[in-house]
Amino acid sequence: MYVIMKNDVKRLKNLFKKLRSDFVFNTLTGSALSSLSTLAFALYNVYLGIRYGALWNYCTAIYCAILALTKACTVYTERRLSLSVKDEAALLPIRVKACLTESVVLLIIDLTLIAPVSLMVTQQRALDYGAVPAIATAAYTTYKVAIATKNYHTAGKQSNMAVRTLKRINFKESMASVLTLQYILVMTFGNGVDSRMLPVCASSTFFIWTALIVQSLTAVIKTTSLKRCID
Repeated sequence: MYVIMKNDVKRLKNLFKKLRSDFVFNTLTGSALSSLSTLAFALYNVYLGIRYGALWNYCTAIYCAILALTKACTVYTERRLSLSVKDEAALLPIRVKACLTESVVLLIIDLTLIAPVSLMVTQQRALDYGAVPAIATAAYTTYKVAIATKNYHTAGKQSNMAVRTLKRINFKESMASVLTLQYILVMTFGNGVDSRMLPVCASSTFFIWTALIVQSLTAVIKTTSLKRCID
């Protein structure tokens, strides 16, 4: 029993040491865990949609669920490749193909986001979500924005394509939470998107949606160019 416990402690120490020293491993592990929080946020939006009859929350739930799935697939693919193929030269074409597929998926769901975004901007009926959903969404938004901001600059210096994809997904998650928070605040503490709020809500929403599209489109273009170079 003592030997088993000693080995377990040693494995834990090695794990924490690798988490501190290996940024790629740290990112993959953290992303695998954070996909659960993204899925939880999606389920929370399903609850809000059922509770308050808000179509926007259903759309957000679908969007976040797809992001969580894409994130999980990215982590799984990278771990499987790194364990099964040791030759970095042989790994590059596979990683590029996987990254291109993920980038196209993210671009498609960002483009389809225009429908719920338009719905949010033109929503006239005020919904009283109450303080609890507003505070919960604000806490989640703060967490996601902080994590995305912290990792964005560091991940940008990495050559690993999975890390870059996860960086983009984290950014999209944070922006989706910002949109949801904006919607809940306007609906609960305002009078819906009235004539006064329409210009502000429309401009901020369009800016965020455009940023998502530009990010995804840039990733598709760069990955496509890289794929052509190695083919």
